[in-house]
Order: sequence, then structure tokens, then C-alpha cells
Amino acid sequence: MIEPYYQIEFTALACKFEVTLNGINLISLSIGGQASTLLPLNSGISKSGEQKLHVKLLPLEGQEFLHTQAEFKYVFKVFEVRFGFELKQTMEGYTFPKVDESKKQKFLEHEQTFQAEVPYVLNTWQNGTPLTDVDELSDKLKRAYARIASYIRNKDYDQLRAALANREKTMATSMYLKEEDSAARINSIIEDAENGFMVMPFDVTALIHISGYGKLAAYKKLNGEPVLTLFNPETGEEVMLDLCFYVPAGKTEFEVI
Repeated sequence: MIEPYYQIEFTALACKFEVTLNGINLISLSIGGQASTLLPLNSGISKSGEQKLHVKLLPLEGQEFLHTQAEFKYVFKVFEVRFGFELKQTMEGYTFPKVDESKKQKFLEHEQTFQAEVPYVLNTWQNGTPLTDVDELSDKLKRAYARIASYIRNKDYDQLRAALANREKTMATSMYLKEEDSAARINSIIEDAENGFMVMPFDVTALIHISGYGKLAAYKKLNGEPVLTLFNPETGEEVMLDLCFYVPAGKTEFEVI
């Protein structure tokens, strides 16, 4: 394949779940009902070879144990996207066992490896500073979020583009985006800011989520959603910016990756 695009097709019911690929958190979300969708994996694939997928099921917000009806299952799907979106392969995934109510389970998890072949190599955050070596981690991470929020509030879009450059380069490479498609991702944030969307106050209950084998950090709400949210008071619409940060080698402050 020229441009292989890896995804999992999953169904989740009555649970909070986290999907991590090669140490990178791809999604953290609470589903009170049922949801089925496709989750792209390429942003977590840095090079060809063995990939390690980890899925963890957790109790819903405010609960101590897994819901008795909690379910999660997935399969792998591989598409060729060079000339469209053609399904090339379906690979076996995993179905979590039913929750044993008598055991009052606090979590279930599963790890699976698979082989991927991609025409690129990504190596940015891997060279970052281990977060155990970062002083005042919480304060520095909050400052990093505050900088992004201020760029949006103050309509300082050149600074916003610069701050998100590494993230967009990674996404453009791993998702095979054309230049105009990549630019459209940031332009959509700018358009939202110009059309009445405002940055919501920082959720003080949010918790730091560490990933990337101890080199990546992000604040997440208790329900797993990203902490940086834009809200349009006229339409009631919300836009969540799912950002992740690292400290580049030789630097002391967090940057978006």
C-alpha cells in the first residue's frame, strides 16, 4: 500500500475508556449509553514495525466500580487512502469479557500488538525531557494551556499557528494531508474564534494525564474530555481542542506536540 491508514472500529457501552497506542493516548471518553465509530491510529504510529495498543475500561464519572452493563469491543481496519478510502484488510481485535458484578471490578484492560507498515518516520516527543525531571510540572502545564487560550482570545493567530506547528506537522505526515487540508485544520479554529466562540474557563477539577512513556502530558476533565474548550453562547455549540504537551530537550517549558 502507498498510504496505509490504520483504524479500530469500536463499540462502547456504559463505560469510560482510554485507548493508548505506543504510549500515546488517542482518546479518553465516557459513554453513558452506547456508541460505535472508527478511531484513527496513524497519529500514534511513529514508524513501521510492531505497534502496541492498550485499552482500559474504567467506571463512569462518580462511580467506584465498572457498570454491570459495561462493554467494549473492537476490530482493526486498514485502508488505502492514496486514491480514496479503500478497505484493504480487517484484523481481529478484542471483545472485553462481561463485567462480573460479584467482583466489583474497578477496571479492565487489554494489550495487543500488531504489525504496521507506514511510509514515514516520526521522532519528536521521543526526544523530550522525562517529566520526572520537570520542576513545577502542574504550574508549567497550566501556563502552556493559558498561552494557547490567550492566542485565541487575543486573536493572535500567527502565534497560534506557531504554537501548533509541531502538532500539525505530525498530523499532516501521519494522515497524508495535503497542504491545504493541513492549513484548514488551524483555519477552522480561527474561524470559530471569529464567529463567536469563546475560550471557556479552565476546569479546576481537571487532572493531569501522563502518556508517551512519561514524556507527554495533558489536562483532562473527569469524564475524559480535553480541558481546552471553546463555546458559542449564541448557538450553544462546543469545540474541544485535544492538545498534548512535551518539554523539548534543552528547554524548560511545555510546548504542544
